Amino acid sequence: MQSGSRRPRKSHAPGVCLAYDVAVGKLADQFKLVDQHNTRLGVTLVAAVAVGGLDVQNSLPGPERLLAAVLLVMAGAAGFAAARIGKWCDAPDPEGFAGLAGDDPSFMKATALPAVLDALRTNRPKLRRKGRYIVLTLVSVTAALMVVIVGKTWQAVG
Repeated sequence: MQSGSRRPRKSHAPGVCLAYDVAVGKLADQFKLVDQHNTRLGVTLVAAVAVGGLDVQNSLPGPERLLAAVLLVMAGAAGFAAARIGKWCDAPDPEGFAGLAGDDPSFMKATALPAVLDALRTNRPKLRRKGRYIVLTLVSVTAALMVVIVGKTWQAVG
């Protein structure tokens, strides 16, 4: 039997197109969030370098300098951990999806929907972990900046 002679398969689930469209939209949202996380991470690490520069430039007393340095090392470690989280899942597989091109779009979406849902489930914990590391980076940089400001103020007053 020739591939052009078979009848296109159709999905019998009336809501499959809507479910697929919603799932693909959520997957696109996840990838936007990855981009936003990466941007935040970059800005936070630049801030860490700036705070480190202030720390060196201001010649803080020993304890404050040590605390700021520890906080900046924490920020760097958390930022490195956040940057290493990757290998995001995407779906559907373009080649497999193209292989269904002779079928009704609702059948194509019904066939691909489980892969899209699996990708969402796989990406979700990675996104949460990346977000937590970025928050830790930001908190560490902010705390280091506060140590530099307070240390410099104490130095000026005392």
